[in-house]
Amino acid sequence: MRLTPAEQATIRSVCHSHLPADLIWRLRVFGSCLNEEARGGDVDLYLELEGADATRRAAVARDLRPALEEALDRPVDLVVQDPAQPLKAVAAIAREQGIRIAQADSGEQVS
Repeated sequence: MRLTPAEQATIRSVCHSHLPADLIWRLRVFGSCLNEEARGGDVDLYLELEGADATRRAAVARDLRPALEEALDRPVDLVVQDPAQPLKAVAAIAREQGIRIAQADSGEQVS
């Protein structure tokens, strides 16, 4: 993975501070960030929000993506998905190939 431990910690911190406490969520890194040979580019993140309707998912994305971009000083592509809904192609790839780096369910965190 091309994200440093400090960048991963920053992502976790931003997510925990910006995502509502009542949501169960999981965050995965996918795409070019997983390719050690790639250079530059954005950070591709896949966020699962359990039970969040489309309006709430859109509001989370509008708040979280700019906060992540500011904290990382890099562009961020953020895919937000309710795992109970049918997956679009990019969400299916992200879910299958992504590496989980953060979560909020049962109070546990991935580190």
